[in-house]
Amino acid sequence: MRSERWRVVQRLSLGSTNKNFFIYHNGFIIFVKMVFRKIGILVMAIILLSLLVPILLYAQEEKPPTTNPLWIKELGDTVWCVDLSPDGKYVAVADWDDNIYLLDSKGNILWTYSTEGNVWTVAISENSNYVVAGSKDKKLYFLDISGELLWSKQLDSYVTQVALSGEGEYIAASTVKGGVYCFSKAGEELWRYNVGDKVWCVAIARDGSLVAAGSSDKNIYTFDIDGNLLWKYEADDTVTSIDISADGSYVVMGAQDEYLYVFDRDGNLLWSKMTGGTVWVALTPDGKFLATGSRVAVSGAEVGLPSGYSYEFKTVEGERLWKVLINSSVLDIDVSDDGEYVVLGSWDGFVYLLDKEGDYIWIYGLSGDRVYAVSISSNGSYIVAGTKNSRVVFLSSSIVIGGKTDEKPSPGTAEGGISFEVIVALVIVVLIALYVVKKIYEGKKRKEKIEKFRATMRRKRQE
Repeated sequence: MRSERWRVVQRLSLGSTNKNFFIYHNGFIIFVKMVFRKIGILVMAIILLSLLVPILLYAQEEKPPTTNPLWIKELGDTVWCVDLSPDGKYVAVADWDDNIYLLDSKGNILWTYSTEGNVWTVAISENSNYVVAGSKDKKLYFLDISGELLWSKQLDSYVTQVALSGEGEYIAASTVKGGVYCFSKAGEELWRYNVGDKVWCVAIARDGSLVAAGSSDKNIYTFDIDGNLLWKYEADDTVTSIDISADGSYVVMGAQDEYLYVFDRDGNLLWSKMTGGTVWVALTPDGKFLATGSRVAVSGAEVGLPSGYSYEFKTVEGERLWKVLINSSVLDIDVSDDGEYVVLGSWDGFVYLLDKEGDYIWIYGLSGDRVYAVSISSNGSYIVAGTKNSRVVFLSSSIVIGGKTDEKPSPGTAEGGISFEVIVALVIVVLIALYVVKKIYEGKKRKEKIEKFRATMRRKRQE
């Protein structure tokens, strides 16, 4: 049969006009096409199934729960700083629309105070009696909780950060021209100190016994309540973040040299650790736990790269309790008083809430936004976030969608608990199976036609 077939092909190539030869040749071509068609179906099925594997694996991955905010309030411009009162009843907001805002826990604006420049920083006293804010108009504003201005002070440049002692007895402020200031709640300037370079951060112990400031000159400076310089320490780059325990026993510092530093009250360096980016710090009042977040800078410009980390340490020992990689640079961080909750704001518009084990409680995303500021209530019940796109977002740690406390299917989950991705993958598998069955059926039909054709050919040859 094989030799006869090739003789037929050869005669056809030489221009034979015998119809039987043409008929046989066409049958051979049909057979070849059928074989290749079956191989093509198999290859297609393999390719489609290989594409489905990642989908199925992704669908089976455990995804962090999400949440729904209690409310979202849109203000006039970028929300650069927020502070939540310890009981979660009040939200103070520093907005680039030149206003200081105070909102309640329902999202109502209780009052607005207008300044003459972008408001960069704000804080509420521990007893919720006072609000202090600093503006680009070079003024420091001190108001009571009802919004009445008690006093304002002209400083040497625009105010980069403010801090209050627990009851608001003392107010610390830093400026872009190197000033570090301390005032009494009566408005008396107790002291000032100039470090000679930009001061980006300032902190004060709750008992008012210690003030610390961090500068572009790479140094941290610490002062007593009388303004005496107690000690300073030089890092390898700009100091970006500082916090102090309630009694001043511990001072923590983050810097652009990507290191975290922990000191005792006397300035002894207890330990330092590399974190992989510019460091933000938040210390529990008792000084037992330290939460940090990192962000990446390229040539001094902040960039949204998937390289943010969050850590929690035991402050005294320096033991790392956990490390979490998130999908973007961390822009702000806060921790509850007992260290049970850590909240992060990120460059890609997400708020992350983690527990003391470093596990996600929930993640909430704000599409196309950046979360510049976060704050958490003392017991971790409430969280507030401020964003580039003028939004103040108020959230609860207890509202979890997709976790154990969820009573409803999460978005992207069908009734019955099967995730949307799994449903899509199953539908695609069924469609592929139907397609393959259809092609196999069509192939059988073609085979029957070919067999019928061959039978006809054999009859004709016999005739």
